Amino acid sequence: MNILVAWLGNSDLTAASTDGSNGLGPLLGAIKAFQFDSVHLLSDHKGGVTSAFVDWLRGNSEVPVVIHPANLTSPYRDWE
Repeated sequence: MNILVAWLGNSDLTAASTDGSNGLGPLLGAIKAFQFDSVHLLSDHKGGVTSAFVDWLRGNSEVPVVIHPANLTSPYRDWE
């Protein structure tokens, strides 16, 4: 089983809001390039923003999408 686990980022949201005119975005690009059985997305964006993205993603692929709300201040970690 191939599962994509990823962070919903600003580049993905930009791709969705411009209906792909700025490219597919990293997530949809990966979904189009590889075969996944499901996609699990971490998101700290507001519910409406996340829902709109998921609707767009589902309209452009047939892969099941599961959202996992996350409260993170940054997607980066200091490894010191």
